[in-house]
Amino acid sequence: FDTMLRSLGSQSITRLSARSTIVQSRSQPTIQQFSRAWLTTDPNSPGMYDKLAFIGAGRMAAAMIHPLIKNGYQPEDKVAVFDVSTSAMKGLKKDFPSIQTAESITDAVADADMIILAVKPQNINEAFFDQFSSDKLRKDATLISILAGKPIKEFKPSGIKKIVRAMPNTPATIGEGMTVWSCTPNLKAEERDGIKKVLSLFGKAVSRSKSTRHIMFHYI
Repeated sequence: FDTMLRSLGSQSITRLSARSTIVQSRSQPTIQQFSRAWLTTDPNSPGMYDKLAFIGAGRMAAAMIHPLIKNGYQPEDKVAVFDVSTSAMKGLKKDFPSIQTAESITDAVADADMIILAVKPQNINEAFFDQFSSDKLRKDATLISILAGKPIKEFKPSGIKKIVRAMPNTPATIGEGMTVWSCTPNLKAEERDGIKKVLSLFGKAVSRSKSTRHIMFHYI
């Protein structure tokens, strides 16, 4: 998996940018437009999840939160966020007044059926996962990590059984990225469809089951 992700490094990013420019010059839909068309939902929908929690409110988290709410995929009052930086949370609160700004990780993940980790990899340790209170975690919760260099096994101390590892590349911050992802085998088909929809907010999302050759030929 790491080898596949490295293949989507700086050289691939340059190719993706060039590809995007060519596509736009031909007045054809961009990857982002394809994703939005596929993700279109009823604006009156109750949302994809009962509660979607973000741990971390940096650039990558914001790149997911803005289209998630603005395009009607998840109501802002059903999105919770926690970050040690109060200014980052205030920025999101300014854009989305009804978003939930949590006081702790424990508060953010409580009763959430989808949790997205968007913190720095070095912050993941035993003390971090101690804040995932078992009596407040939903048994059906899914955890998505977008952290670099952290395999699925490192998130098992969270107590969450359904885990997704995703690695978006740099253009993801503008919705033109490529995200390769894998998950534990206990996620059902409909849950995997939901994961793909969430990760497609970054641009294009491809599961690990797709071959590297397929990814490189079609999208880079």
